Amino acid sequence: MSDDEAADFARREAAALLGVALAPEAVSASHRGRFVQSQPASIIGAGERRTSARAAIRAVPGVAVVGAWLAGTGLAQVIPDARDEADRMRRALLWE
Repeated sequence: MSDDEAADFARREAAALLGVALAPEAVSASHRGRFVQSQPASIIGAGERRTSARAAIRAVPGVAVVGAWLAGTGLAQVIPDARDEADRMRRALLWE
């Protein structure tokens, strides 16, 4: 699907979702971003890189980072990690 075809598909899907007619001229601009899947957690050295990244991030007060690149691929890894990181940040901001 070309970028223009993808934008038109998105317009039609938005119209269906919202229950309103959206003419093609209603779209003033579009951007198509490509998603690149993170490397699997089993790749050699991935654990050490994630541990090192976490340590560097946590050394900066008021900074938290989440995502598959750090937690591992899949919602089963990302969601609990995001919750833990949000709790860590909340505690740091409220009591440290």
